[in-house]
Amino acid sequence: MGFPVYNSEEFAEEGFDGNVEVEKEIFFTEEGKFMVFYTVREYDYCHNCGKVHCKLHRIIARDQSLSLEETEAVLNQLSIELNEEPLFFE
Repeated sequence: MGFPVYNSEEFAEEGFDGNVEVEKEIFFTEEGKFMVFYTVREYDYCHNCGKVHCKLHRIIARDQSLSLEETEAVLNQLSIELNEEPLFFE
């Protein structure tokens, strides 16, 4: 998919046996483009083995545009990865 440059929590819900989290993720691809995904994580407690199991579902977002806040966060992350000073300060 590429290099992860941004994520934000969009939704979280705690349940009796498990939790659901939805995150918006932005990746920088090898082709030099940004791809926006929604990632759904389901954490379920397994009564049989006594462990928590995680399921991950990644969905390509229909709207691939970035908000101003997301653009600034992505530029900051890329500049940090390139060992430069952040372009925008939060």
